[in-house]
Amino acid sequence: MHPVPDYKTGLILTTLATLCWGGGTVLSKYAIADGHEGMPLFLVQLVAALLFVLLFCATRLRGSRREARHGWLGLLEPGLAYGLGIIGLKSASATQAVVIQTLEGFMIVAVAFLLFRHRVSRRVLLCGALAVPGVLLVNSGELGGTMLQLNPGLIWIALGTLVAALYVVLTERLIHEQQQPFLLVFWQLLAATLAVTAIVWLNGDLPQLPAHITPLVCASGIVTYALSFILYLYGMRYIPVSVSAFLLCLTPVFGVALSVLLLGEHLSVGNGAGIVLVIVALVALSRSQHGTL
Repeated sequence: MHPVPDYKTGLILTTLATLCWGGGTVLSKYAIADGHEGMPLFLVQLVAALLFVLLFCATRLRGSRREARHGWLGLLEPGLAYGLGIIGLKSASATQAVVIQTLEGFMIVAVAFLLFRHRVSRRVLLCGALAVPGVLLVNSGELGGTMLQLNPGLIWIALGTLVAALYVVLTERLIHEQQQPFLLVFWQLLAATLAVTAIVWLNGDLPQLPAHITPLVCASGIVTYALSFILYLYGMRYIPVSVSAFLLCLTPVFGVALSVLLLGEHLSVGNGAGIVLVIVALVALSRSQHGTL
């Protein structure tokens, strides 16, 4: 059975969201590598994303009380989830970060089952499992040795990814209640921005970015915290949360490719084989509507 148009739309939107997440992580790592602290940089990114979304929904905010009530979810993601990720990026590479974040798909499935008894078909689990060795190959030669050393940066990123999984499961139920993604993202970004502003202010570590790096930081914030969330929430309208969860395996594919282009990281034959395996697994997943057998 071929996917219906709405299902295809969901796949395309979710894939574009993973491109934004992978690319945004690389841009953030590039800015951090330039010697800037994580939390002040995170605040600038959030403000840029908030203003970007505000441009598109300013005239509709008065009628968004329903979305405003769920703005607190922004404290989970991008607030806590990406805050922990930014801290982790100080001692982990961009490539390591996007691979660890790929575990979010499996975390989402587990959290959805524990909270709402959401079950997943055998096809979805099989395709997700097939993508795992591909993800490992994507970063072979770097991730394994570092994981054995219990890099603190990887632990922070893993905790942030778990929080992100909880956010996705809770938000998925709202999207199917006719919540407007643009407005929902605005209120969530507002909550996250206020929380991070308070933290940065209390630490007395206000952002001081040089002119040459500010456009890159703002662009990474818009891509990572605005475009990606809007695309992902719209995509979740058309596909089950379990399918959208495993599509996150595309994040390292985009992340590694952009790491090679922007950060000069090495891409081996094994990395290339892993990318192919991930793509094959996700193509197989997309061939069945709703992820059923």
